[in-house]
Amino acid sequence: MQKIIFWLKAARVYTMPMTIMSWAIVFVWALSDGGNILLGLLTLLGILSAHLGTNLFDDYLDYKKGVENIQNLKEKCWYIKSGEATLRQTLAVVAMYFGLAALIGLYLTIKVGIGVAVIAFAAGILCLFYSPCTYIGLGEVLVGLLFSPFLFLGTYYVMTHSFSRELMFVAISTGILVVAVLYTHMLIDYDSDKQDNKITLCRLTGSKQNAFKWLVIMTSTAYLNIIFLVAFHFLPTKFLLVFLSVPLLNKLWNLMKITAFETNSAHEEDYFRTRIDTSIQLMAAFSVLVCVAKVI
Repeated sequence: MQKIIFWLKAARVYTMPMTIMSWAIVFVWALSDGGNILLGLLTLLGILSAHLGTNLFDDYLDYKKGVENIQNLKEKCWYIKSGEATLRQTLAVVAMYFGLAALIGLYLTIKVGIGVAVIAFAAGILCLFYSPCTYIGLGEVLVGLLFSPFLFLGTYYVMTHSFSRELMFVAISTGILVVAVLYTHMLIDYDSDKQDNKITLCRLTGSKQNAFKWLVIMTSTAYLNIIFLVAFHFLPTKFLLVFLSVPLLNKLWNLMKITAFETNSAHEEDYFRTRIDTSIQLMAAFSVLVCVAKVI
């Protein structure tokens, strides 16, 4: 049991709410449309396994590249640097996580059809390329694709054997907020990523100040998309409930403005966790409100 807890912690299990909330939207949506509960839950297990494996694989590749900075010491590769695990053990656990995800994908393919295999295979390839993409500014975009279009498409198809146009429109907003979680992380790590020559979306903006402005634009777009969908009758008015999460959005903006404009911002663990937790809470609140709007 201790080993399980250790490897869950190493794989940054604290990021799982982001995965679960993305899945919850599709699960509730598919259930409302007569979807299969058990297949939906099994899909979640496969998604979580793939997510944990991707996190560990990212650590494995980063450590081999020699990424050494204070933030990574706290949040990434700590178990390798402390000697609690070796690179070989890390790779073995990565294989276990991905292996479980593959087995679940195979079962769902047999149960539902070849369409599952196509979606799962494409998503799996993207997972493997996540770490290299973080060095060319595409890591956050790739995660947004995985957690919204692919996750939404695959889970809904598994549960209902069909597709939903309205759900995919909602995926635009949730995908943006998922990207915002990683973007928040990268904005905090802007200086250390610059030292490591790691290219992220934040660094492509040219400065922390510009990166903050793009965070505001990005997150605002998630809400503007819902307004557009309601205004043009793709979604009913009740989906404007998502605006109840705006106080969390404002809190995130205020916290990240300090990060962007104060040159001596601290990087203690509490500082880091508060900002990351707020971005995750925003995404979770938005997701819950989408679910509420769907069922009422």
